Amino acid sequence: MKAWQLIEDPQHWTTKVNARTIGNISVGPRHSEACKWCAIGAIWNIYDADTALNLCHKVTAHCVSKYDKLHLSQVNDQLGHDVVLSVLKELDV
Repeated sequence: MKAWQLIEDPQHWTTKVNARTIGNISVGPRHSEACKWCAIGAIWNIYDADTALNLCHKVTAHCVSKYDKLHLSQVNDQLGHDVVLSVLKELDV
């Protein structure tokens, strides 16, 4: 599974925190009750720590160059689900 697949359904995507429970409580991205993730949280949920860190750097570098110096978290929180999904799919993350 890829990170984009985890958040493809907008009901499984969130902003402002890495992950949330069904009750919208902020939790870690690998928490057993997490059911919604931001882009970064989805990456950390799917991949091991070393891979997740490298992918976050790769995706952030892409976002900075493509979206007027916005960090991945800013793209997630400010530009929305469609843009986040497009970025993750484009990079196959």
